[in-house]
Amino acid sequence: MIFAQWEQVIGLKEPPKGQTRRPVKPKRHDKPLPKRFDSTGYGDVTCEDVFLPADAGDFYELGGTPFPGPGVYVEWTIRYPGELGGEGDVDVFYAAKYIIGRTYAVQRPDKKTVGQFLLTGIRRERLGDISEEDCLAEGVVQVSRVSITVAPGMKGTMYGCPVCGKRARLPGGAYACLWNDCYGKGAWDRMKDDDVWVLEWPLVGGSNG
Repeated sequence: MIFAQWEQVIGLKEPPKGQTRRPVKPKRHDKPLPKRFDSTGYGDVTCEDVFLPADAGDFYELGGTPFPGPGVYVEWTIRYPGELGGEGDVDVFYAAKYIIGRTYAVQRPDKKTVGQFLLTGIRRERLGDISEEDCLAEGVVQVSRVSITVAPGMKGTMYGCPVCGKRARLPGGAYACLWNDCYGKGAWDRMKDDDVWVLEWPLVGGSNG
């Protein structure tokens, strides 16, 4: 998994990072199935990100292998045309994306592997609903507990974006800057109402603040 903040993930830089947010991809059409899935090559193909809980193993198999565990999967649905324009058969396949309990590689932006982490939690939420506590878990930097002038007549702690270093009065402002650095100028405003997957793992290193 690629991280702009890879040094914080593996404990080489303070503050440590124990969360990341990744966009929930919406349902999309006509994307080719992975080669490992058998298909006749025709029919209406859609795929979307879904979360399968632990008890999904009661009914689910991945290409004939045992259910690997709870987590995020890409669900592929193929609807074949029926006779005389009616509905035909439907096939559903799953491909694992993020699985709780699995170890994932930590990669720099140049894709070099520099460490690994154990994925311990996943939840789905609106991007803009991130809490101040979670902003810090994402690696937002608490600049100082020393009094810093924030605005005329006001003093207090400020927060910094761990990528570009820009400061904000609140953790959410620094995290919005981080999101823009990762997904492009204006991405926070475009995407703050979208759903994201929140991935969590144990912190490596010290604590924030």
